[in-house]
Amino acid sequence: MMHHLDPADATTVDKMPGSLMAQNSSGAQRILETYGMMNVELQDASGNKLQIVNPTSIEMPISASQLATAPTTIPLWYFDETLGYWKEEGSATKVGTKYIGAVNHFSWWNCDAPFPTVSLGVTVLDSNQIPLANVRVELVRNTPIGSSIAPGYTNAAGEVSGWVPANQTLTMNIYSTNPACPNQIIYTQQIGPFSSNTVLETIIVPASALNTTVIQGTLTNCDTAPVTNGYVWLQSAGQFLYSQVTDGSFSFTVLSCSVAATSFNLQGIDFDSSKSTSLQIGTLNNQTIALGTLQACSDENNAVGQLYDIDQNFYTTVTIGQQIWTQQNLNVSRYTDGTPIPQVTNATQWSSLTTGAWCYYSNSAANGTIYGKLYNWYAIAGIHDNDPNTPNKALVPAGWHVSTGDELIVLVTFLGAGIDCGGKMKATGTTLWQDPNTAATNVSGFTGLPGGYCGTYGGFSNIHKTGGWWTSSEVDTTNARNFYLTYNKGGIDNPYNNKSLGFSVRCVKD
Repeated sequence: MMHHLDPADATTVDKMPGSLMAQNSSGAQRILETYGMMNVELQDASGNKLQIVNPTSIEMPISASQLATAPTTIPLWYFDETLGYWKEEGSATKVGTKYIGAVNHFSWWNCDAPFPTVSLGVTVLDSNQIPLANVRVELVRNTPIGSSIAPGYTNAAGEVSGWVPANQTLTMNIYSTNPACPNQIIYTQQIGPFSSNTVLETIIVPASALNTTVIQGTLTNCDTAPVTNGYVWLQSAGQFLYSQVTDGSFSFTVLSCSVAATSFNLQGIDFDSSKSTSLQIGTLNNQTIALGTLQACSDENNAVGQLYDIDQNFYTTVTIGQQIWTQQNLNVSRYTDGTPIPQVTNATQWSSLTTGAWCYYSNSAANGTIYGKLYNWYAIAGIHDNDPNTPNKALVPAGWHVSTGDELIVLVTFLGAGIDCGGKMKATGTTLWQDPNTAATNVSGFTGLPGGYCGTYGGFSNIHKTGGWWTSSEVDTTNARNFYLTYNKGGIDNPYNNKSLGFSVRCVKD
């Protein structure tokens, strides 16, 4: 059986395995541009899968749209099903209108040119020179197989940066921060090409493109002194924002979908005293709202719907049936007693671990801002060393736990256990989820995001396509239960996987 994927076919990106992330023969990470893919499978008369014994040649036609620019010699890459990314092995030669190369095994093969990259950075401000934080900045690159999209999110200073293809013209789109209108572009511009590392001029998003309300104030403690270790959070029309408070002052720039009145809730928390302000309720007015001084002097800090971890990350919660789940993925870097959980970025080291560790998808902190951290299962179990006399640690705050496999079944049963139960758990839209985000309604409030996963050997796969979460339920010494939501399915998968994989984590209230 053989199937060829033509780069000129716009659906190739949906049919191919993984993404175009790869590792070259020297072990370095690369981004690929495909000139064609082929999958070959051999079976005997009984349906048993076979492999070739001796090297043999494969031939792939070169798309007419790429023929003029196709290199004379191109690296060959095969898709490693275990690692979840492409690996370089051999090369192919251009002969007329096709590539011919020798392979040692049959699997997914790819003729790809790894393209050079440069670093690009930009700062985004509103018309009042105030940084726009948590704003999606998207770069679009047109290729023969369709548009390639790379998103990033601004930090508190309105800054975002990352690697982009060198010598390419790109389209930069900036989106509203409001999940109620996530596809609303508030700024667009063609940029590039760039031949070296570049920092763009600061972008000022014009006031006409924004429905912007600035909310400002001061947070004090019971003694009316400025809070130096706290947060203020704000919720409005489906968006959740929070601002760290270190000198008493706080400010939010809130984007809304229209000029129509939209309400917001806001609360301040002082971590040193474990006290909070009363709940503030207001209306976005597309101007500046000065709340004045808010005093954190209430004992109702952890009201229903809120949770903090040891790193002072804030989580909202949702009641689904008789269960209470966090709505964001875990993002903690320490066990509850303060013991650090190692961040492991080396693929070889990750693959050999039998103790707890975490990483960001593609080792990018920008992904962590959106999707939280990826943990191996040993972190779920709290295994911080291999001394049998050392007790395991707790990963999540007291009163909460990592969901079990049985609790997942209870959740799925409550949601109807049908072909759309996964859609009821997925965040809506195609800003983060890849199109078509089948059956996504998020009626449960679970708000599952496609954070991808880290493979057994430290590779990364399926961001924007898959959201995967561990359960605490162990299958055997090697495997544990987890569950998946997928961009092109409405259901939910509940398999088991090797404990070395890195998945997201959600908490359930005891």
